[in-house]
Amino acid sequence: MSHTPNFDAKIKSILDATTPGERVCALTGEMWMMTEEEIGWYKKFNVPPHPWAPMVRMKHLMGFPSGIAIWKKPHAETPLRQGFEGQAGESLLSFVHPDSPYQIITDKEWFSKEFEQTERELDPTKPFFDQFRELAYSIPVGNLRDDGSNVNCVGVDIITSQDCYMFFSGYSNKHSLYSSISYESEDSCLVTNAKQIRSSYMINACADLHGCRYCFQNGKLIDCTFSFACDNLEHCYGTCNQSHKKYLFWNEQLSEGEWKKRMSEIDLSDQRVWDAEVAKFHKMVVEEAYWSPDFHLEPMEDWSGEYLLNSTRVHDSYWVGDSLDLYYCWVVLGAQQSAFTVWSGWGDTAYLSVDLLSGHEVRMCMRVWRCQNIEYSMDCYDCENCFGCVGLRKKKFHIYNKPYAEEAYWKKLDEIKCAMLDGSTSLTTGRGEYGMFFPAEISQVGYEYSMGQLFLGYTDAELNAFGAPRFDPTRGNVEVGSDVIRASELPHHLADVDPARHIGKPILDEKLGRMYTITAGELKFYQKHG
Repeated sequence: MSHTPNFDAKIKSILDATTPGERVCALTGEMWMMTEEEIGWYKKFNVPPHPWAPMVRMKHLMGFPSGIAIWKKPHAETPLRQGFEGQAGESLLSFVHPDSPYQIITDKEWFSKEFEQTERELDPTKPFFDQFRELAYSIPVGNLRDDGSNVNCVGVDIITSQDCYMFFSGYSNKHSLYSSISYESEDSCLVTNAKQIRSSYMINACADLHGCRYCFQNGKLIDCTFSFACDNLEHCYGTCNQSHKKYLFWNEQLSEGEWKKRMSEIDLSDQRVWDAEVAKFHKMVVEEAYWSPDFHLEPMEDWSGEYLLNSTRVHDSYWVGDSLDLYYCWVVLGAQQSAFTVWSGWGDTAYLSVDLLSGHEVRMCMRVWRCQNIEYSMDCYDCENCFGCVGLRKKKFHIYNKPYAEEAYWKKLDEIKCAMLDGSTSLTTGRGEYGMFFPAEISQVGYEYSMGQLFLGYTDAELNAFGAPRFDPTRGNVEVGSDVIRASELPHHLADVDPARHIGKPILDEKLGRMYTITAGELKFYQKHG
């Protein structure tokens, strides 16, 4: 039996009248072909056809998960009791920009609070997104998106990790630093878009590497340096498009003894040697390498997209692993029967949502973990049958953070969804809202500092079209004083680094005009791995 009969009748009439054909994106004016497959997903999730082109939708969604930016932002309030870090006005590290309207508290505080309320109701006669914005801005955000499962970590949006520093978006990583979107990696530095990386440096788009340096788009390598589009290699240096080999040197087959002799003559701990070898590798990749159009790491069944691993019936998707029956899903692991989702893991039946973990029947949500039958909600954990909620944990039958009896909940929900569905589709008029994702100003991280900026790079025209707020990149930085080292003044050789003079000091990257530092942990990594 339907819980929302009036809405179901309205949406059925819309979907029954929807036919395949060419469409014009309501936001950008570009053309796309709405296929039977796309319409099938609308019918599966009982949502109206989306008026934006698929790639425009994905760019919009990618503006919500965090990128690699971290700021100093004032703590919003005095702690409730002793034992919490932070005092009112004290600056905390946070993924939320200091100019954002979202206020922050520590993650530990956030998980100690309850944000249920009984004072206000969601008014079906008023624009939904205006009301949701008011609720979202009224509830503080945990400063680093740390759910408490990490040990001795500094980073954003990571789980079950240990001893990691400046790590952004990942799970089950250990003893690693300066990395983003990495899973089950250990003792590594500068790893991005990767899985199961061990004792490695400067790795991108790889899986199952050990003891490797400067490798991208590879699988199953051991002791390899400067490798592109290779698999199952051991003890190789300077390789492209190679498979199941050992002791290659710039794609030349050597004996074990000759390979070790040549390697002994290369000192990569000298920055000048490193830079020359990097340039040589880049030249090889550009002039000699074959670039696969899809970069999937193993044979799969019924797929289209890029960077796919061990997945079936995955269409128009990117960076997906261990998944089944997906359509336009990006950066997803262990998901099934979902469409238009990004940054999602180990769940099913999700639509037009971001930052999901172990969810079921999720629609138009941002960061809902272990939730089911939830719509238009954000920062919710272990919730069921909720709509338009923010910051709830272990709740059922809530609308706008207010609890309802089950029967009253379904009646109210039917009324709200009918009102949101009516009219022309827009993010601003207040009607025709149902089936649209949150407007850009709801993004806690800001588009310019999001995962979308990392993967896509937004143009000014795109930011303007989405209505994304702009935040000053010079705000919220660490004060460095006047004792600054120029990068050009650093010693060329690792052995000449003086911890007292060079470690933990502000350093100016003269090319980028940005400050950075080398930590003691980073130096220890370089010394260990040469």
